[in-house]
Amino acid sequence: MAKVAFSVDAGIINRLGLELVAKSETALAELIKNAYDADANVVSLYFENADSEGGSLTIEDDGAGMDKTQLIKGFMRLATTDKLHNSISKQYNRPKAGRKGIGRFSTQRLGKRLEIITQAENKKTAHKLVINWDDYRTDKEISQVTNELNVVIKGRPKGEGTTLLISDLREKWSDADIRRVYRYVAELIQPDLLKVGAGGTVVTEAKKEGFEVRFFRRNLPTEDWAIVADPQVMLLDRALATFSGYIDSKGYGHCKVESKGFTFEGRKKD
Repeated sequence: MAKVAFSVDAGIINRLGLELVAKSETALAELIKNAYDADANVVSLYFENADSEGGSLTIEDDGAGMDKTQLIKGFMRLATTDKLHNSISKQYNRPKAGRKGIGRFSTQRLGKRLEIITQAENKKTAHKLVINWDDYRTDKEISQVTNELNVVIKGRPKGEGTTLLISDLREKWSDADIRRVYRYVAELIQPDLLKVGAGGTVVTEAKKEGFEVRFFRRNLPTEDWAIVADPQVMLLDRALATFSGYIDSKGYGHCKVESKGFTFEGRKKD
């Protein structure tokens, strides 16, 4: 009796990437959620020449990077079960938000070429993986398509993290498209805390487990990066009113209300 196993055509990558992830905004939101799952505090996204097809997108996070084993057995393995067995993040105990195993196909949905540079904690070097998604053509066994994986010098002075460079974007990105993605992931954003500093001044204190997403764009290498979406642009600048308050060292509460569109009348109690 003969035994046979399934084989997989390389064209399945296009089916999973272009058909499983229907919208580019959804694909990008999934990549941000992956950074959240990796216990990142800050995710920065840089759109360059993205006002037309063929631009590039760089996504940088300061979360837990990947070592060689995690890249090969995690990212490069289809239908990985890591998020099934590890549904809570290691450092901040975050319930994982990303859909299981969809991140790699999200990058394929967004652009034709992917470059990953990732650095795990306490490692002296990083790893660079390059994938040309067009290499995964039909009528070819998926195991016959290989990708470059190299060790590179440590490139993240602040520690671990992952950078995704997605080039030859399949679609153009407007400011409205980018801000829509921000709204998709807004529920994950954890604002900084306020505390009373020297002399009674109120200062911002970053939360250890906070999560912030920032979007930038430019059209020429000589241009400065312009902010498209961040907490200031998407929340504070649009707020009808801003309330802030604190308790001083004597136990008295202080509250301040500010608004660009309304005038408030207050009473002072003698």
